[in-house]
Amino acid sequence: MTRKHPNYANVTATAALFVALGGSSYAALTLPRDSVGAKQIRRHAVGRAELHRGAVTSDKVKNSSLQVEDFSSGTRAALTGPQGPPGTPVATFRATVDSAGTPVAGNAAGSDFDPPNRTLISFSGRLAGCVATATLTRGGGPNPDPGAGRVIATVESSRVVVETFRADATPAPLPFNLIVAC
Repeated sequence: MTRKHPNYANVTATAALFVALGGSSYAALTLPRDSVGAKQIRRHAVGRAELHRGAVTSDKVKNSSLQVEDFSSGTRAALTGPQGPPGTPVATFRATVDSAGTPVAGNAAGSDFDPPNRTLISFSGRLAGCVATATLTRGGGPNPDPGAGRVIATVESSRVVVETFRADATPAPLPFNLIVAC
């Protein structure tokens, strides 16, 4: 049976509906443009569904704020791309030399020992513009374990001159590793 007159519950419910709808409309109509910002929005309240396509552009994203996991798997795959060809190795020339001044490993073309502590190492390529670095090592020859010491490597035209010294600065034939980067 239907009533011809509204009761209190129906009137209250209808009034509440109009207030709720009117309040939202009122807020939408009276808020100034751009008045809602990051401070007014709860964390994680705005998601993909609330954003229009193209609404967030690179100039609106703070530098270093995106992580790898923020990108889709397709985007990650596109950014990775295929691996390119290998580059030219930096350490073009190298040698391990024992304390007798003899190369025992690497690609040295030859060596000459100049007593008491100079070893002249030659390579098959040009050394112009190259930089030589040497470190003492344990190796063969008459002084296989150099202990503490010092080594100097200098590029001279088509060869590298390496001078070795004991910890007390005494010149001595000591084993070393040599790298020449060009």
